[in-house]
Amino acid sequence: MKTLSTLFLMLVFALQGQAQTDGFGPSPEKSRSIVVNGQTFNLVNSKVDGLVTTYEYAISGERYEDWTQLLTHQIINLATPVTAEQFSSFFERKLKETDPKASMEILQTYSKAIVFQVQFPRTEAQDDQIMVCLAFANPKRAQMNVIQYALKPNRLAANLAELQLKSWQGLLTNKAAVAENAEAK
Repeated sequence: MKTLSTLFLMLVFALQGQAQTDGFGPSPEKSRSIVVNGQTFNLVNSKVDGLVTTYEYAISGERYEDWTQLLTHQIINLATPVTAEQFSSFFERKLKETDPKASMEILQTYSKAIVFQVQFPRTEAQDDQIMVCLAFANPKRAQMNVIQYALKPNRLAANLAELQLKSWQGLLTNKAAVAENAEAK
């Protein structure tokens, strides 16, 4: 029986197109190009900022400075373990403090994972943005893993933006459900 944390590692590597049966594979920083949800993304930025490690992938052909679709994996090390629901509550509070016009909607909640969507309205400094996020708690390591698919809908045809959002909502919700069901067995 695979543990939930092993299944999450498999999800991360599957998102990177490099799943292996034991759940281990190349580190994200070595994965320059990944295919996820039928799209190719290229690593455009990676950084460690305190307790947060971030890997950002833009859709093939785009640059970090001018992306339309961005896939991000963040590993957040915490002082104490938190649930996915506690993380999303904290995230929502911080979101309201930093951008009161942004909105957040919970799409699906599980005991160790949560899928939510955030919408940032257009400002003078940025385009409209919509993020679909999967946050996964690793209770053994006081760590959160967050997979974020971000889209600037005004840069795509309306029907394509809607299809992409629905597809990513389905993919991340499905991955959270698979991991949750595997843990219950």
